[in-house]
Amino acid sequence: MPHAESVETNASPSIASYDVNGTASWYGGRFHGRLDARGERFDENAMTAAHRTLPLNSMVVVTNLENGRQVQVRITDRGPYAHRRVIDLSRAAADALGYVEDGVARVNVRAVSAP
Repeated sequence: MPHAESVETNASPSIASYDVNGTASWYGGRFHGRLDARGERFDENAMTAAHRTLPLNSMVVVTNLENGRQVQVRITDRGPYAHRRVIDLSRAAADALGYVEDGVARVNVRAVSAP
């Protein structure tokens, strides 16, 4: 069954029911090595992501809706700050999903575990 388009709010979502379709972007480069929201160094080669409201260190499965590829990533940072994006993935995660060159992809984000 297709998921409805969701727009993020500042309200904290229930991790047990978090299952959202939307646009993902990726980040790396100038952020590599900077401190993330947990106070640890961001590694663009790790399977991590930034999300506005999900608890830090929670795990999500992200599916590229165009090609069916999936990755599991840990939420380690806050973002994305671009309008109408649901998640920002590390360069490694975006590469595994096949959208580094495009910069954005239509994805499904499903929470699988709380911290």
